[in-house]
Amino acid sequence: MKNFAGRIISLMAVLTLLGQPSATGAESQVITYPFPADLPASSRFHVTVDGQPVFTHAAEVADFTMFAIRGQVQVTVACEQSVTNAVVRPRSRNIVPQWEAKTVRFTVAGPGPLSVEINGQIRPALLLFIDPPEESPPPPGAPNVVRFAGGQVRDAGEIRLASDQTLYLEPGAVVRGTVRAVGANRIRILGRGIFDARPRTTKTQFFDFRDCSQVELRDVLVLGSYGWTIVPRNCRDVRLTNVKVFSWRDNDDGLDICSSQNVTIDRCFFRTKDDCIAIKAPRKEYFPAARSLENSSSAAKPESNFDVDNVVVQRSVFWNAEWGNALEIGFELLTPHIRNIVWRDCDIIRVETGAVFSIHNGDSASVEDVRFENIRVEDARDKLVDFRVGLSIYSQDCPERYHRRNPNRKPTGAGQWVPWEKLTEDEQAVARQNRGAIRNVRLSDIHLLEKVPPRSFLMNSGGELSGVTFQNLRHGDRVLDSSADLRLNVEGATEVRFAQ
Repeated sequence: MKNFAGRIISLMAVLTLLGQPSATGAESQVITYPFPADLPASSRFHVTVDGQPVFTHAAEVADFTMFAIRGQVQVTVACEQSVTNAVVRPRSRNIVPQWEAKTVRFTVAGPGPLSVEINGQIRPALLLFIDPPEESPPPPGAPNVVRFAGGQVRDAGEIRLASDQTLYLEPGAVVRGTVRAVGANRIRILGRGIFDARPRTTKTQFFDFRDCSQVELRDVLVLGSYGWTIVPRNCRDVRLTNVKVFSWRDNDDGLDICSSQNVTIDRCFFRTKDDCIAIKAPRKEYFPAARSLENSSSAAKPESNFDVDNVVVQRSVFWNAEWGNALEIGFELLTPHIRNIVWRDCDIIRVETGAVFSIHNGDSASVEDVRFENIRVEDARDKLVDFRVGLSIYSQDCPERYHRRNPNRKPTGAGQWVPWEKLTEDEQAVARQNRGAIRNVRLSDIHLLEKVPPRSFLMNSGGELSGVTFQNLRHGDRVLDSSADLRLNVEGATEVRFAQ
């Protein structure tokens, strides 16, 4: 009898792995990841998928799970508290939860990140990182693969990648350390594991790529970054697919695209305290030497920044918390051109402080040909649009008494911007000469799903801000076709249009 029961359990396990019919008749599959048993587990949420428990991690501002599915599955969340309301975001997934007592249930058809919010609480929320089944992982023993085993925590220190190397995290692997590459080509970082930055006590770039080409990041989760998270600088042909950045610490920008070209971000998730994605061309001193890497013979040492050109961010989900902005260009733009930037088919599930769409040109660059297309905005609490040209505390020509790098800097009275009246006549002359431009920006098919539309700003001080077009912006079923509808404040900008 005991052997018979064991065979039944084994058969059920096989059915779970191979796929079983769902309520709709289509095959479903749940694939769990073997995370180490000593990781902190959530006491607030317990998750099962098609009746199979999945490990729920505890984290500072939200708990989370990681698993893969095929087809349609049923998710059940047992909560620590009684449930009176539940929301699953992004709302575009059209997931309608049901709840009773301390349990929430809903159906998920296909992969993608989700935020489950109980009783209106966003701290803590429950994040579900739902992957598709893994395809073509590097086989054991494959050459040029740095491999970390699933079910283990590894303190890896600084991982240095050279050309044609792959860094692979098996499902359930947890790696603590940083990743660096300088002058490398054809590098890949893959896998269904976690890069855990929570133990780090000093700010630094977590993924630091300099003068590289053909860089791919896929499927990994970066947790608790302290300082900028993913930073390609002077790179070419960079692609992020199904990458998850979940952080809550200072200066934890999710992705800083610095002086790079041909960058594609597809089906990713960013929940950060600071900017989710920022496009920049900053000063070189922003990047301290990566130990001995920059002294190696293979390390390129550019004297100036490249332009940023051809960036596409699509089918991704964003949550910007206390600082920064969701979709940002700026502040540091020390290059002639930032151009051909497209953000499309994205869900902004929350912006707590800052702007959803922001271009902050504090330097001399010309920012042009930027498009925001087919974007759903669910909960923006501060600003919707914030495009500005002017002198900022980050500007290269900002007087030292106001500059961000000065720990004893004086307040400007205008946040991150420096009003002209704070400058001497000579400083004003220099500042006006060095201001850049924002040209030819289109926001189309933007859908605001909740509450009153937040404020918007087009502000030009000393440079050029022209050619901003709003097309089919909707708040619910209402089209916002005027500055008054959009709560738009315009100063010094020209050729601002509302198109049908």
